[in-house]
Amino acid sequence: MTEIITGLLVAFITLYFFEGKVEVRERTHRLLSKIIVAVRTWHAHTADWKAREPAFTSGNESLQPNLCRETRLLGVTCTLGVGEEERGARGLEWYPFEAQDGNCELATLGFRNSGRTTNNATGQHYLYFRFDRTLASHFRSRLIYIIVEYHDSAPAPGDTEPKYLVLGYDSTAGDDIASTFKTVTEIPLLGDNSWKEAVFSLHDGMFRNRANGSDFRVHLSNVNRAMRQELVVRRVTAVVVE
Repeated sequence: MTEIITGLLVAFITLYFFEGKVEVRERTHRLLSKIIVAVRTWHAHTADWKAREPAFTSGNESLQPNLCRETRLLGVTCTLGVGEEERGARGLEWYPFEAQDGNCELATLGFRNSGRTTNNATGQHYLYFRFDRTLASHFRSRLIYIIVEYHDSAPAPGDTEPKYLVLGYDSTAGDDIASTFKTVTEIPLLGDNSWKEAVFSLHDGMFRNRANGSDFRVHLSNVNRAMRQELVVRRVTAVVVE
């Protein structure tokens, strides 16, 4: 029960505080307030609900993550298509991995910030990310949530197979390929041409750049690449719950 409530709270706090799109913030602000009140009321019956200062230090003060004191959340974010943020200004960097399959181009979906897109024709199938080295230890081997804002695009004409959004990460499970690209529950796509947020949770991240030089990556599975369906991602946020 506690983990379910925490997960919901993390998702809404992330959308509101980590520079989510304006329409999402406006839509969720009131509901977020109600959730916080409900959680505080429920938690008061089992433990004292106290605001505590999170224990966080970093050698680079410009990379201090956003903090929400009462829920003890530490977070970093990367907005794709925005140069300084792509390069890790907020603690999470998009890693192009230019030599192989991650140098994804800018997306053009008619929005002020459309992010980046995979390109099946040129073999760019993945979007890679890595934590700033001064912050990675705060996310290592802890329960974290990774929120991916993506465009749920309509399938290519004639393609009827179900599609899934996948997150693979550098885990502590071992040194083989399955461990350096370990996956969590895949998110099914509906193909309704809308922007959505997918929330992935994991607890065994190693995050030592073993995933082709990155800490984690996102991509589509079960895609008929000849039919040109691509993945478009606009923002990725990682939150650790302490």
